[in-house]
Amino acid sequence: MNMNPGIFLVVTMVLAIICLFCCCVYADDTVTSSLQASPWAGTWTDANYTVTLTQDGSTINGIAIVSDPDLADPFWLTGTLSEDSRTLQSVLTETGTLTLNLSEDKMMFYGAGTVDAVDNVSEPYSYTFNATRNGTTIVSDQEWTGTWESKRNVMAFNQNGTSVTGDYHALTSTMFGGQVNGTISTDGQILSMKWTSPVNDTFTLSDDGMNMIEGDCSDEKISVNGYCLNLTKKI
Repeated sequence: MNMNPGIFLVVTMVLAIICLFCCCVYADDTVTSSLQASPWAGTWTDANYTVTLTQDGSTINGIAIVSDPDLADPFWLTGTLSEDSRTLQSVLTETGTLTLNLSEDKMMFYGAGTVDAVDNVSEPYSYTFNATRNGTTIVSDQEWTGTWESKRNVMAFNQNGTSVTGDYHALTSTMFGGQVNGTISTDGQILSMKWTSPVNDTFTLSDDGMNMIEGDCSDEKISVNGYCLNLTKKI
C-alpha cells in the first residue's frame, strides 16, 4: 500500500515530536531522581564561594574555595543531615600557619601567615601579621606567654619550654576563633605555629532544592565575617 507523501510527512513529524517529548521527560525525571536521592551533592555558589559537596546517606563532606582570598578563607565542610534531609549540622574548618618574630623588647611580634588551600591545586594564601602584648608582665623563659592583640584578633599564648599552645578569637567576638600550637627556635626569637579554626554551622535546603541557606546568620556573625552564605546549586 502506498502512503500519500503528505500524510507520510505528517506522521513522521508527529513521531519525532513524541520521541523528543519522551526524551525530555526522561531527562527531567533523571535530574529529579538524582536531586531526590542526593539533594545536597553537587556544586553550590555565591558571590564569594564555590562549594563542592558529596553526600553518602546522611553524611556530607566537601570543600569551599574562594573567588577573592582577601575577603574570605577556603574551608573544609563535614556534617550530618537531619532525618528529613532538609537541615545540615556542619563544621567548617580552616587551617594555616604562622611564623612570628619576637621584638627585642618582647612587647610585640611580627611575621607572616598562610591559609591552607583545600583543593590540592591552589597555593596557600599568604599574609603579614603583627600583634602587641596586652600587659607589661614578662616572665623569664616564658617570653611568649601572655595575651596579644592584632587588628582583628586577641590571642592567648602559653609557653612551656620550647612549646607554645593557645587560642584566639575575633577582636569583637569570642564566638569565632580557634586553636594554635607551635615550637620556638633555639634562640627563643622565632615561633612557628599551626592554627585551626573550626566553626559549627547550620544550613537548610530550600523547598525546590536549589538553595543552601546558612541558618546561623546573626548580626554578630555578619559584623565579624561581613556576610552569610546563601548558595545556589549549579545544574
